[in-house]
Amino acid sequence: MKTKILFLLFIFTLNSCQQHKKKKIIVEEITLNSIDLFPQYPGCKNFYEQAEQLNCLQEKIGNFINYSIKKYYKKELLQLQDSIWLTLNIDSKGKTQFINLLQSGNEPITQTKYQQIFKQIAHKIPRLKPAVYHDKPVNFQFKIPIVMPRKQATK
Repeated sequence: MKTKILFLLFIFTLNSCQQHKKKKIIVEEITLNSIDLFPQYPGCKNFYEQAEQLNCLQEKIGNFINYSIKKYYKKELLQLQDSIWLTLNIDSKGKTQFINLLQSGNEPITQTKYQQIFKQIAHKIPRLKPAVYHDKPVNFQFKIPIVMPRKQATK
């Protein structure tokens, strides 16, 4: 009796493995235009238009980053050019992660101290409502321009 049960279990397992191999994995490329809802920063309204959703997100994150730079990191970041591009990812749980730091012309800024500062700032961004695609939360990566504080002229 045990042999028959084990044999049936083996056949069932073998069959399910074969069915699993037959499934095709389809990866859809999610573009900016195909997102149903952009990530929502705390304090942004539930805008209907996607352009308004994205504008509010960029404005709030930009304000947060600029405030953090001016309050905590102004001296450390004075050597950077007037404006830079920051690439961020908002994961499917709403947590913001630092990806890359670029100068104009898409040249990466590789200095570790700058990378670490922007990782710290991104880590402090409040948790967001994640982007939604086909009723499922998804990762959302985007670039945002940051205007760096200028050196003050000495008198």
